[in-house]
Amino acid sequence: MEIRSGERGGIPSAPKQRQVLAMLLLNANKVTYVGDLSDELWGGRPPASMHTTLQTYVYQLRRRLEGPSRRTTIVTRPLGYMLNVPDGSIDVVEFQTKIEQAARCLEAEPEVAADLLESALRLWRGPALADVVCGTVLTGYVTQLDELKICATELLIEARMSTGHYRELVAELKRLVHMHPFHENFHAQLVRALSMSGRRQEAITAYRAVRSLLRSELGIDPSPCLDDALQLALHGPRWRETPRVGPVRQIRCG
Repeated sequence: MEIRSGERGGIPSAPKQRQVLAMLLLNANKVTYVGDLSDELWGGRPPASMHTTLQTYVYQLRRRLEGPSRRTTIVTRPLGYMLNVPDGSIDVVEFQTKIEQAARCLEAEPEVAADLLESALRLWRGPALADVVCGTVLTGYVTQLDELKICATELLIEARMSTGHYRELVAELKRLVHMHPFHENFHAQLVRALSMSGRRQEAITAYRAVRSLLRSELGIDPSPCLDDALQLALHGPRWRETPRVGPVRQIRCG
């Protein structure tokens, strides 16, 4: 977590203040409820001084964030607090916006979608909230952001495939299936990329490997998107690829 500002700025060193700031940032321009803050900070067992303690945290954060222009400020609401920030000030919001824009133009303008997704993924500098001690609420946010990052990666691969960049994707997809061994969409994209690169035998081997993994570890058969990728490997590019479950188009990134 980092604040870049020409005003006071600065990140507090106290762990619970950092948690409060993270909660406010992830709910920017919306009310962050006292109940959620309590669950995050004290796991549903708040101290008797909860309200006073929260007021102290917010007061200290205000002193850090508010400069002469007062463009960034924390306001008190009946049920909580709201961090007011200008549009375009938070990278998480920018990341989500670019994914949504890319998903809308993926089929019609894959190159534009790829540019948007590459820009979105460049915003990541490491694990989400890596330097914040996360309670149950923030852990949920981190999980959501990690899923969105995977979604953005899938969309980017699909956009690149749409413009014929199959060979360049093979190495990246091998890395992704190693990192996410049960993620069938990445496996399906790898089989497709190998097939369209003229490496059909490797594609079939890759399919058999994931099929064996799914059956032995989870007791399930491959999904339709993997089966469709196999058909491409078996019959070559002349087979019209019509995935019954699109590797990324079924995912809602918002």
